[in-house]
Amino acid sequence: MKQKFTCLFIIAVIVCGSAFTQPVIKNQKAIGGTDIDILQTILVTKDGGLIAGGVSSSNRSYEKSQNIRGANDYWVVKMDSTGKIQWDKTMGGIGDEDFKSLIQTYDGGYALIGESNSNISDEKSENSWGNSSDYWLVKLDSLGNIQWDKTIGGYGTEYIDHIVQTPDSGYILAGSSDSPISGYKTQESRGFFDYWVVKVNKRGNKVWDKTIGGSDYEFCSPVELTSDGGVLIGGFSQSNISGEKTQNSRGGYDFWLVKLTNKGKIEWDKTIGGTDMDFCHGIKQTDDGGYVLSGSSYSNISREKNGK
Repeated sequence: MKQKFTCLFIIAVIVCGSAFTQPVIKNQKAIGGTDIDILQTILVTKDGGLIAGGVSSSNRSYEKSQNIRGANDYWVVKMDSTGKIQWDKTMGGIGDEDFKSLIQTYDGGYALIGESNSNISDEKSENSWGNSSDYWLVKLDSLGNIQWDKTIGGYGTEYIDHIVQTPDSGYILAGSSDSPISGYKTQESRGFFDYWVVKVNKRGNKVWDKTIGGSDYEFCSPVELTSDGGVLIGGFSQSNISGEKTQNSRGGYDFWLVKLTNKGKIEWDKTIGGTDMDFCHGIKQTDDGGYVLSGSSYSNISREKNGK
């Protein structure tokens, strides 16, 4: 028998009194079925509630209202401000889905992103492009009904972590791919895995795609819209100067930032790291137009790393 995992949500944390007062937990809620349920993200929604998304292999049980479609599926749970469940939705095909992230969209619905290797089945309306995973984008309305879904990939393997909505109600999907020209992919691989950025319109139809990388491995993680209307993508690279990479590796993997226009044209790139492994997982633009980067590092003081 498999061990049961539940998603534990901290519904509200209140800081009382002065800035030095310890925060206290106001409410918490465990949500899951009888098998494995893994929480990936949770957001505060426009109505003051919460929406949580993750991966589930549970059939209908406890808080899970629908059976599994394949090996693992997307599972999204919408709650009100008190943590009471309003609806939940299981989405997948006969293969394997790996949910990564969701955003609330301008129309009050939700856009979900992750990976899938399923062909047409259940909620999956398009076949896989290859024998491995593709980006799988699902658009829900505010009540959790599927409006459309898109399978986006090439004949190789695609991985993705994040999605952002653009001012024109389209979406930027920034992930990684080792596919040659095939399917949605219009440029050859630079090395092994590269950054692969896809712009789609509000109905999920492709506007442009861009392959960005060097002769070794690149894995894309965060993506951020910038105040000038462009896009900043980050992740980690171990390539020396080659392809779109203009600076050599510092040692192992380094943070690698690439700034794009809203049409996907590269404006600049920056390699940041020490002599060991450095992994970028987060980007936020600051009020002065700069950027804060977050991640993890195994490097001692070396190159751009000035603290242990």
